[in-house]
Amino acid sequence: MKNLCLLLLLFCQFSYAQQIDPALFAHPPASAGIRCWWWWLNGNVTKESITLDLEAMKAKGFSGACIVDAGGQDQRDNGNVPEGPMFGSPDWVVLFQHAVHEAHRLGLELSMNIQSGWNLGAPDVTPQESTKHLTWSDTTLPGNERVEIQLATPPARLGFYRDIAVLAFPWKDTAGIRPLKDLQKKAAFEEAGFSAADTRYLLKNDVKGNANAYHSEVRDISRYMDKTGLLKWKAPAGKWVIMRFGYTNNGAHISTASGKWQGLVIDYMNADHFDRYWNTHVKPLLDGIGTDAGTTLRYLQTDSWELGGINWTENFRKEFQARRGYDLLPYLPVIAGKIIDSPDASNQFLNDFRKTIGDLVADYHYRVFKVHAAKYGMGIGPESAGPHVGFFDGLKNYGHSDIMMSEFWSPSAHRPDPDSRFFVKQAASAAHIYNKRLVGAEAFTTIGKHWNDVIWHDMKSSFDHEVCAGLNLVFLHTFTSSPASMGEPGQEYFAGTHFNRHITWWPLADAFFNYMARVQYMMQQGRFVADVVYYYGDHVPNIARNKESDPAHVLPFNDYDVINEEQLMKMELKNGMLELPGGMRYKKLVLPADYKLSGAVQQKVKSLQTNTTLTPDFIGENINWIHHQQEGIDYYFVSNRADTAVQVNASFNFAGRQPECWDPVTGETRQISSFRQVAGHTIMPLSFAPYGAYFVVFRTPITGNGKAGTNHFAFIPQDTLDTPWQVQFKNIPSRTFTKLESWTNNTDSAVKYYAGAATYQQAFNWNGTSSDSLYLDLGRIEDVGIAQISLNGKELGIVWTPPFRVPVSLKKGKNELQITVINSWRNRLIGDSHLPEAKRVTHTNIFIRPEWNLLPAGLFGPVVIGRLAEQ
Repeated sequence: MKNLCLLLLLFCQFSYAQQIDPALFAHPPASAGIRCWWWWLNGNVTKESITLDLEAMKAKGFSGACIVDAGGQDQRDNGNVPEGPMFGSPDWVVLFQHAVHEAHRLGLELSMNIQSGWNLGAPDVTPQESTKHLTWSDTTLPGNERVEIQLATPPARLGFYRDIAVLAFPWKDTAGIRPLKDLQKKAAFEEAGFSAADTRYLLKNDVKGNANAYHSEVRDISRYMDKTGLLKWKAPAGKWVIMRFGYTNNGAHISTASGKWQGLVIDYMNADHFDRYWNTHVKPLLDGIGTDAGTTLRYLQTDSWELGGINWTENFRKEFQARRGYDLLPYLPVIAGKIIDSPDASNQFLNDFRKTIGDLVADYHYRVFKVHAAKYGMGIGPESAGPHVGFFDGLKNYGHSDIMMSEFWSPSAHRPDPDSRFFVKQAASAAHIYNKRLVGAEAFTTIGKHWNDVIWHDMKSSFDHEVCAGLNLVFLHTFTSSPASMGEPGQEYFAGTHFNRHITWWPLADAFFNYMARVQYMMQQGRFVADVVYYYGDHVPNIARNKESDPAHVLPFNDYDVINEEQLMKMELKNGMLELPGGMRYKKLVLPADYKLSGAVQQKVKSLQTNTTLTPDFIGENINWIHHQQEGIDYYFVSNRADTAVQVNASFNFAGRQPECWDPVTGETRQISSFRQVAGHTIMPLSFAPYGAYFVVFRTPITGNGKAGTNHFAFIPQDTLDTPWQVQFKNIPSRTFTKLESWTNNTDSAVKYYAGAATYQQAFNWNGTSSDSLYLDLGRIEDVGIAQISLNGKELGIVWTPPFRVPVSLKKGKNELQITVINSWRNRLIGDSHLPEAKRVTHTNIFIRPEWNLLPAGLFGPVVIGRLAEQ
C-alpha cells in the first residue's frame, strides 16, 4: 500500500502535461486550489473549530492545509491565549486524528509541520543530540621539558562539553600575523545574513601576513591528556602553543513553539539524531492514522532555518576527510583565529569547512527526512533554503523536496522593499532543475500589520510578482484556528495576514481565492521557458536571491534559472541546447564573474559551450512576466508593476498563432484582435488596470496580422448615480447617505467604528437604450476593497480589484441596485479599545496600539453607468 501511495505521489508530480483548457481555467480543478498554514495557536483548538475550519476551507475552494502547531501569540506586546494540549501528547493526537478524519471526509489534502514551532527539536532533545559549536582553550608552555598541567576546560553551554583533540604547535612572535576578516561567519558560528544575502565575499581573503604555524608543525597530542584534562607531555625545545578543542551546544532553541514544547534543536548534520527524533515524535503520529498517511496526509514539513550557526557534529572529522580529501585536524586552530600555512590557505580551509557543513545538512537532515517520509508514501516540503542564511546550499537542500517551499511577504514596515520580501525564484529554479511540479510559498507574511491589508494593493500585487518568479501553490500565512470561546475576530498569530472564517470579508473571499486558483491552474501546467541557466557556484552558504537580482544579466527581456553543481554535472549539450535529464532546456550557460570554479565544473563547462545570440522573449515596459510552454501552446502571464493603469506595446517571441487574453479575475477568455507578426514575434498593444495581470495565450494557428487597433477600451460615462443611498448596517437602523463618504466621518459611533458588511441601496430610472454592453463602475471602495453587486434581484458578482466594474443589463424605467461593501475589523477594534470589556463587540489577543488610526471605509464612488469604447 505504501508503494502505491508513493507511485500516486510521483504520478501527481509529473502528470502536468495535459493541455490548458478554457473550461478548467474558468472553473479550476480542486488540485489548483490554494492552501494555508493552518495555525494551531498555542495548541488551543477544539474538534468543533477543526471541523468548522476545514468545512470553511472546502467551501472556498482550498485544496488543502498544513497543520502548524505553534506559539507566537504574545510576541510584540500581544496577549496570551489558553494553552492547549502539547504537540504529540495523547490529547493532541486525538485532535490531530480528528483533523485527518475530517479532511478525508471533505477531500482535502493535509500537510503537517513535524513539531510545534520551528528549528526542529523537542523537549527531550539532549545536549549530545543538539546543534553544536566548536569551543577551545589555549595556553603557552615552555619546551624541552616534561610538562604536567591541567588544561582549562573550554567554554561550554548547558554544562555540556566533549573533547575533540589537543593540538600543539611551536609558538611564534605574533608580529605580522593578522586574523582573517569575518571569522565568526566564515567559521559558521553565526548566520551569514538575513534576507538571502550574497555570501561570495566569504570566499575571498585580502589579509596578508605571516602564519602562526605550518600545518606540518601542528601535532596531535590528545593521547597525552587524560579524562580529567590533565596533560602529561614531553615538550620539544622551544615554546609551544597548546590548544584544547571540543564541542558544546550552540545555544539554539526551538522557536515560537506552543506551551511546553520547549527545548533544544536537533543536530542537522547527524542522521542518527534525526532518526531518533522521527521514531519518537513523528512515526507514532503516522502509524496512528493508518492508510490516511500518504493519502489524506500527503506532505510533511519544517519551517525555515533560524537556528544560527552550527559547525560540528560527532563524525565531522571523518566526513571532512572523505569529502575534501585531507584531514582538518591541523587546521582547527584557524577556527580559533590562528593562521595556518598562510592567510589564503587558512581561508581556503574555511571554505572547505563550510562546504562540508552544507553537504552534511543536505545528506543527513533533508535527505533522511525524505527517506523516512517516502516509507509512508509521503513527500516533504520543508523551507530548507533560506531566506535566513544558514550554512547550506539552498538548491541542494531543495533537491530532496517534493514541494519546493519558499516564502514571500506583503509590504509592511518590517520588510518594505523587494529584496526583503520576495524569495520564490530559488524554489522555482529548484523545481525546474530537479523536475518537480509544485513551487509553494508561505504567502503574505507581515509583521506589524493587523486587519489593514488591501486585497488588490497588498496581496494581489505580491502574489502576481511571485507568480512571475515561478510560484504555483500558495499557502496563506496565516489561517489561525480560533475556537468559539475566543470571540471575534478571535485569537491570532502576531505575524502574517489574517485569513480565516472569522475575518469580516470571508463571505466574499472566494473571488480572490478563485483568482489565485486560476493562476495556479495555469502555472501548474506546461513547462517554464528560460533562455539562460546561471551557475551559482559551489560555496556555502549559497542562496539564490529574488528574480530581480538577475545574476545572469538577462532581464527584462529574457528569463533564467539558477543551477547548482549537482545538477550542472548532469546537463548535456543536445542539438545546440543545454538539456537536463528532466527535460528542461536552455540556450546559454552563464557563469559567475570573478569566481574560482572547481576542476570538475571547469571540465563540464567546456562541454556546454554554445554560441547562441539571445532574442528577446518578451518586451513590455514596466511589466513583469513569465513564459510557459506546452506542445502546440505558448502562454505568458503578464503583470503590471504599477498601482496605476498603463498601456504598453508588448512583443512576444512567438508567431503563427492567434493571441488570446485569459483573465483570471473573471475566468473569461477572448481573442486579442489587434496585433502584428514581425520576424517571428507577435507585437500588440496591451492595457492593464492598476496592478492588473492576465495570461496571453497562443493556441490556434493563423497567418497574417490582426486588425488595426489599440486593444484599449476606455470607460465612457453615461450616467452617475448621485441620488441619496439607503445604507443598511448590521444591527443598526438604515441610514441615508446624501453623499458617498467614509463611515468614519459619521457622528454615530455605531457607524464610525463599524466593521463588516453594509448594503447600499438605490432605485434609479434608466431612460437610455436597454443594452448588454453597459457597465457599472463603483469608483473607490475602502478599506479591504471588496463588494458584491446585485441589480434587479440578480447577482452580478464580486469586485475586489480595479476597476471595480461589472457588466450590467438595465431595463427601461426603474432599476434597483444593491452594493454590499465590507470593511475589516480594524475600526471596530479601535472603537472597542476605548470601551469597558463588557461593552466590547470584539475579542482578540492582538494588542490594539494607540497609534492605530481609523481606516476610511465604505463606498466612495462615484458610481457610474457607462460603456466601453476602443481608443
